[in-house]
Amino acid sequence: MQRVINARVGPEGAELRVFASPSGWSLDELRSNKRPFPQPRSLRAVIDTGATITIIREGIAASLDMKPVNVLPISFPTDKDGKPALFRQYSIQLVLPNNVVLPQIRAAEMPMTHYAIDCLIGRDVLRQGVFIYNGPLDAFTLCL
Repeated sequence: MQRVINARVGPEGAELRVFASPSGWSLDELRSNKRPFPQPRSLRAVIDTGATITIIREGIAASLDMKPVNVLPISFPTDKDGKPALFRQYSIQLVLPNNVVLPQIRAAEMPMTHYAIDCLIGRDVLRQGVFIYNGPLDAFTLCL
């Protein structure tokens, strides 16, 4: 069953308030070590059609007591030496408006010092549904 999110475009673009929590391997680790589950963390997210994968701000994974599941090489057009940088990847659950639950997303953690956002929702999520950006109305629709 698909769920629809309709929202206004904000100052940073297609903005959403989402809640992040550990998922998959991170949850299994918490359970096996009998550690308490952290409270979901509210994040300011922006849908980014240019991002291949979902990104979370550096420090969010630690605040959710999560351990990395992988290390990813990621290249940027601005890289001067042409070599990709390595970033930790985490298994997270995202809950979007209208209770749209994405139970297991692999998100890379990066510093996002120039942005007032905590999460970029990338094409890894968008390929699961339909995203419509309506410029004249300053609105967007995400159907997952």
